[in-house]
Amino acid sequence: MRALLVPLVTVLIALPACGGDDGGGSAGGGGTAPEAWAKQVCGSVGSWLEDVQKRSSAIGDTAQGANSLKEAKSQFVTYFEELVARTDKMITEIEDAGDPDVEDGDAIGEDFRNTIAPMRDALADARDQAEDLSTDDPQAFAQGAVKAGESVEREGTQVGQAFDRLDEKYDTAELQRAFKDEPACTEL
Repeated sequence: MRALLVPLVTVLIALPACGGDDGGGSAGGGGTAPEAWAKQVCGSVGSWLEDVQKRSSAIGDTAQGANSLKEAKSQFVTYFEELVARTDKMITEIEDAGDPDVEDGDAIGEDFRNTIAPMRDALADARDQAEDLSTDDPQAFAQGAVKAGESVEREGTQVGQAFDRLDEKYDTAELQRAFKDEPACTEL
């Protein structure tokens, strides 16, 4: 069974690549100074990424130590539930940042928040897929688990591309400067 879980673990460990493309592009506040907005948004995304990376590393070790498919299934469901909850926290933090006090700040903030929401939905879908994993057939279990991870990875790529489009749509020098000067943003 452990050999069948290795492909899944590989996909899940790749999840940090899904979230990393936030930086420097969009914003998400309203009336908030660009510097404060960038700090809040990048800090929230950065701590989310760090948490996702830790959880992804931990699930690999945990899954490999599972004694049964039922136990592994429970671990994956919990893993995705925790990622959904952590993503909800990040979204709330970004909403709390308001909209940046720049031209088109309301639209920038809204577009930024709307760009992140699909990632949360993908994690919730992956959790649902994990809940439906077969514990009767190790091969079907492994295939289903890999499929759940791949769907999250695909959404992460799409979210990254959406952030790139926001960069192009809103070329706000003041906000770009705030992202460039904020250490929390440059670390992303």
